[in-house]
Amino acid sequence: LTLGTAAAPLLVGLVPGRIGHAGPVTWQLPYATNQALRQLGALLFLATVGLSAGPDLVAALSSPRGLSLVGLGAILTGLLAVVIVLLARQLELGGARAAGTLAGVQGQPAILAFAIERTDADDRVNLAYALLFPPTFVVKILAAQVLATW
Repeated sequence: LTLGTAAAPLLVGLVPGRIGHAGPVTWQLPYATNQALRQLGALLFLATVGLSAGPDLVAALSSPRGLSLVGLGAILTGLLAVVIVLLARQLELGGARAAGTLAGVQGQPAILAFAIERTDADDRVNLAYALLFPPTFVVKILAAQVLATW
């Protein structure tokens, strides 16, 4: 068992966070700092993805197949959003939880950032996102592998 470049810093961060403090050093961030770092992280992630995807996106949108895939993606994303909203209303989740649920199921930090902004940083958005993002991410990975072999 080895810890990779993602797991090792995560574990190192979790241990001091659980302990809380060591002598005069406090290991927990103030709320405002936490929110600022979350926004900065989302901004840097989206900027990196956008810059690296730009040339490939232009090439894809230049072909008829790329345009049809974009249209299919828009239709499926819209249908999923409608289903999530209807289920959220049926389960009486409320706006903040519904927004976090939609962001988590889509796996989109951009939707999460928008939902946080629109709900004045309601923690229920982050909670719903954090609960749904990991399992839907695993399902998407498995679905991609199944579709690739199909």
